[in-house]
Amino acid sequence: AMRINNNNNNNNTLWVHAPLAPTPEFFNLVQSIGGKVGHVVVPTYALEHKIYVKDALAQWPDAQLWLAPGADFSFPFRNMGDNFLWGRRASGVLGTKNTVPPSWSNEIDY
Repeated sequence: AMRINNNNNNNNTLWVHAPLAPTPEFFNLVQSIGGKVGHVVVPTYALEHKIYVKDALAQWPDAQLWLAPGADFSFPFRNMGDNFLWGRRASGVLGTKNTVPPSWSNEIDY
C-alpha cells in the first residue's frame, strides 16, 4: 500500500510515508498527485518500509527526512549513521524533545 498525503496548507507539498520501490511507475504516480514532495517519513517497523527511503530521497533531494523513534535499522547492523542509511542527515526524530515539530504537525497526527 502507498501512503501519501497531499498537504495543501503548507506550500502545497506532499508527505510520503514509507516510500515504495523506486520504479518509474511509483515516481510517476506520486508526481501525478501534484505538488512537490516536501517530506519523507520513515516508520519504525518492517525492513521493507525502510529500504527504499534512500532512493526516494535521491529522487526528491529537497524533501525533508523525518524518522519515527527507533527507525534506524536493527538488522543486519546496529547504530549505522544517517548518511549511510538514508544518504543524508535526518531533519528530525518525530516526537522527541530535541526535534522542532515539522511544518505538517498541525495537520497529520504522529
